[in-house]
Amino acid sequence: MGMNHRNGLFIGPLNPRHRYPDVDNKRLTKALAARAGIPTPELYAVVGTNHRLREVPALVAERPAFVVKPARGAAGNGIVLVMDHDRAGLTKASG
Repeated sequence: MGMNHRNGLFIGPLNPRHRYPDVDNKRLTKALAARAGIPTPELYAVVGTNHRLREVPALVAERPAFVVKPARGAAGNGIVLVMDHDRAGLTKASG
């Protein structure tokens, strides 16, 4: 079954359209899941502006591996799995 077929059969009919903005917001979805008792990964930081990107090394200094999720990504697009990092840069899972 393809993604469009799955969405048409299961996702659309079971999820009212007016709730889409809630689930499109990753931080709100995480909070809703926590309130419902659904386990979610720990959130290390939210970088809301390009200017704050320079803070990332300090935010992840104690974490050898982490995941970066874009705010507007969907279906896994834009997710970066960082396996290690140092002053020279990041090592992604893909090398």
